[in-house]
Amino acid sequence: MEDREVTANFYSPQIDNNSTFYTDSNGLKMQKRVFKGGAKSFYPVTSAIAIRDTHKKFQMTVMNSHTQAGSATKKGRIELLQQRVTKTDDHKGLGEALYDVDFQGIEIPINASYQV
Repeated sequence: MEDREVTANFYSPQIDNNSTFYTDSNGLKMQKRVFKGGAKSFYPVTSAIAIRDTHKKFQMTVMNSHTQAGSATKKGRIELLQQRVTKTDDHKGLGEALYDVDFQGIEIPINASYQV
């Protein structure tokens, strides 16, 4: 088993969001976020994440069906984290390995049945 991060990416080349994005961490109000790099720029997304180009008046919003981590890691791109697996602590803030196994010790596979 190797370390891996599986993400769903949505891209709109027309949107220059200037490293800014919005998430609804409580399902009520969109919070302004600024991408700072790495795992510290992933935030809880309860039901929506958005990027905006304030000059062109474009916006892209992705609505998700379950809470997950999200960010805008590059210009015009929204990224939603589907699964992270690490054998050891990756020193990104959790302080432990992320390796899910079932009651028989078998690795839980990535669920590829997400609807986009």
